[in-house]
Amino acid sequence: MANRRLQKMPKRRLQLPDLPEELWLLIFGFLDETSRAIARHVCREWSALMLVTTRGVIPRIFAKDLVCSISLLVWQRDVLGRRLTRKTSKFAAKNGHLAILQYLRDNKCPWDKETCAEAAKGGYLTILQYARDNGCPWNKKTCYAAAANGHLAILQYAHVNGCPWDELTCENAAKGGHLAILQYAHDNGCPWDEMTCECAAQCDHLDILQYLHVNGCPWNEYTCYAAAEGGHLAILQYAHDNGCPWDKYTCIAAAERGHLAILQYAHDNGCPWDERTCQAAAEGGHLAILQYAHDNGCPWDKYTYIVAAERGHLAILQYAHDNGCPWDERTCQAAAGGGHLAILQYAHDNGCPCDEQTCSVAAEYGYLHILQYLRANECP
Repeated sequence: MANRRLQKMPKRRLQLPDLPEELWLLIFGFLDETSRAIARHVCREWSALMLVTTRGVIPRIFAKDLVCSISLLVWQRDVLGRRLTRKTSKFAAKNGHLAILQYLRDNKCPWDKETCAEAAKGGYLTILQYARDNGCPWNKKTCYAAAANGHLAILQYAHVNGCPWDELTCENAAKGGHLAILQYAHDNGCPWDEMTCECAAQCDHLDILQYLHVNGCPWNEYTCYAAAEGGHLAILQYAHDNGCPWDKYTCIAAAERGHLAILQYAHDNGCPWDERTCQAAAEGGHLAILQYAHDNGCPWDKYTYIVAAERGHLAILQYAHDNGCPWDERTCQAAAGGGHLAILQYAHDNGCPCDEQTCSVAAEYGYLHILQYLRANECP
């Protein structure tokens, strides 16, 4: 009866307040999961808005998006009763809103060192000057941010006005490839260390590395390691030609990342290697690297098999076995632990020993197909 009455009732179009989508998102941010599920079926517009809103939208919008309008900040504080916090000041500085920051300060909104750091990060000199003129604290992070993002005027202002800095300022400049920043910092007494050269090598900034070396910045084996890891041959050549030390980890890094040209250059120029070079190549599945290393006398051992089996690299396993690399029970255990049946079959078919631990590993990781194969092939 009730259903028939409802069917006879005239259908009315739902009249919704004409609000901007941003305000609907704010409102929907207060809904719980059940209410949002219901709201999705009210109309197409609400359904679309429900796709982009989340329960945490209110704090995020207040922290970031609302910090572009004084009127919305007033509404947040006076209507919703939300406090203005350090994060509000931080986001005002981050987005370059001087008028907003002035309003916040006039209304006793707290700020901290992050306000200056965010202003420096964005290159907002006027914001930074206002903050400092009004007593906002700062620390080394202001110089770090300026150096990392290439803001020379910010760094100059910060240094002239007593902002502290340390080696990380030079590291960030080197990492970002900001030569003018690095020159200014060094000329004005900012310290640097071996990590500065490592950062330049890691990010392939040859001009930075050259400047550092010419001006006496120390380096060590990690410079060559970083160059090898990144595949930066010109960096490695410059470092080695100018006396930068290297060790076996240079070859390991090249093998791990699959950089054949790096490995060839390192080996041709006397860089040491050991079994871990082959192990790194096997772990990464880099067959050409493994072939080059083995053909040129790099030693290998059972761990070459173990990591290949663990990662499921059948071609690596086949090449190692065809070329006499030793193996033991742990090859089958690694294959079983990774769930790699083809690896296990190849190893077993070619005489690799198998023990009860192999079955235990398969059972532990829940690989029934591995366990069935092992039992069918009389693995203890």
